[in-house]
Amino acid sequence: GRGGSDTSAVALAVALKSEKVEFFKDVSGIYDKDPKLNPGASPYNFLTHDEAYEICSRGAKVLHPRAIDLARKNDLQLHVIPFETWQTSSALGTRIGQKNTALIPEYETVTA
Repeated sequence: GRGGSDTSAVALAVALKSEKVEFFKDVSGIYDKDPKLNPGASPYNFLTHDEAYEICSRGAKVLHPRAIDLARKNDLQLHVIPFETWQTSSALGTRIGQKNTALIPEYETVTA
């Protein structure tokens, strides 16, 4: 069903003992309102797992709440990145994690 790939990605990351999952989406992150209906909507740069879970449980269709809950239970960081800009700026999007946990530093993308 909807959100199955989000939850599968988090479950795989947990099994592999990863610290972070990046989701490449057709949106620029998680917003305070639906940006398609509200042109003045503001994106969140950072949310805790609890905040992201609450927002996505109330209808934001960026990530499935089950994926966020599984990430929270396993202290896994999430990053929603717009797929059209993923190669140019990893600073975009919404990061999800614990407030008192430093986010994993970015790595350099190597291309041949």
